Amino acid sequence: MPTTVVTPDALELMVQLNATEKDLLGIVKTLCEVLEELKVSTVKPALMTTKEAAEYTKIGESTLAAYRTTGVIGDRTPAPAFIKVGGSVFYEKSELDRWIKEDLPHFKHTRPKKEVV
Repeated sequence: MPTTVVTPDALELMVQLNATEKDLLGIVKTLCEVLEELKVSTVKPALMTTKEAAEYTKIGESTLAAYRTTGVIGDRTPAPAFIKVGGSVFYEKSELDRWIKEDLPHFKHTRPKKEVV
């Protein structure tokens, strides 16, 4: 059986609570389990606002809004997926990363180039 060292702070707490070393170890174990459960249950995807997504992708906010409206960029390249909560729009960072890597390279810029005179 492992040896447990009771620190002076823990000893003072035991006296105040009229608790034994076993009681405190049980409390610590329970707290660790609760913290682990919280860590698992609170992991959420990193969400970005349109402004944050625009900064992240180097695409203007109004351009992202236009992509949301049409669902595509140009003729065929799909726009990045977004989440709408009430009137707010969010983008998942992982989805933006996937979109930049997989979809954006296929976009063909169709606007005619201006001639330099």
